[in-house]
Amino acid sequence: SCAPGRLGRLCECSEAELSSPDLESGCRSPNGTGPLCSGKGRCHCGRCSCSGQSSGSLCECDDAGCERHEGILCGGFGRCRCGLCHCFANRTGRACECSGDTDSCTSPDGIICSRHGVCRCNRCQCLEGYFGALCEQCPGCATSCERYRDCAECGAFGTGPLALNCSRACGFLNVTLTSAPILDDGWCKERTLDNQLFFFLVEEGAGGKVVLRVRPKERADHTQTIVLGCVGGIVAVGLGLVLAYRLSVEIYDRREFRRFEKERQRLNWKQDSNPLYRSAITTTVNPRFQEAGSPLL
Repeated sequence: SCAPGRLGRLCECSEAELSSPDLESGCRSPNGTGPLCSGKGRCHCGRCSCSGQSSGSLCECDDAGCERHEGILCGGFGRCRCGLCHCFANRTGRACECSGDTDSCTSPDGIICSRHGVCRCNRCQCLEGYFGALCEQCPGCATSCERYRDCAECGAFGTGPLALNCSRACGFLNVTLTSAPILDDGWCKERTLDNQLFFFLVEEGAGGKVVLRVRPKERADHTQTIVLGCVGGIVAVGLGLVLAYRLSVEIYDRREFRRFEKERQRLNWKQDSNPLYRSAITTTVNPRFQEAGSPLL
């Protein structure tokens, strides 16, 4: 504790030199309203001693009120001062969430966002009409299979349109032969001029370099085509035979029906009484019957 008449944390103030209102004026805002030290500290010898994560001459700044990225104050890449993040080198953003690096925006040949976008926070923001991680795709644009087809062929087999200029045209690619099985639809399927199939997979290797994994060439397999053709021919012949049979049966039935009608119309049956038939009506003459008005015998 300070000696009588001394104030301050280090007893540096004299109570005789400054009155209490004078000491408190240095701990209030210029308009003289509001609590001492913004209610976030204590006034010692006309100066604020801030508590917690407050700062400023009047403890008016909140050094814990900056924006957060993924739950971390200033993303862990800066310091919060008076409500604003002061980012470390190569970091930007209100929460220092953006990296100044461009490696995720750069293609293996060194072009940023394929010249169809801008790199922000190490991600490409593509211009209208373009999409993809590097803004490399658009309606009507060549697919990755189409772009790397010639490099895959010349790098793996030494053939194709780029066979004489493969090292220069495809030097930014890493082309390797592989016997890995084809497990999904991500493999590119192409055909050489001599009708041989080859498959390759486009991957991203270390440092963002594109890796082409190419399977050995395969001759076109026509087994499926032959089998399907044979099955189709058998089915067609079977249907033809069934239709022919049904047609012949229909023609035969119509012919027999017409002959039956003609024979039925030619028949002329004679009518005669049945000798075995007895009529149900019997007529009997009574000799003694005399009609009214006739004389008696």
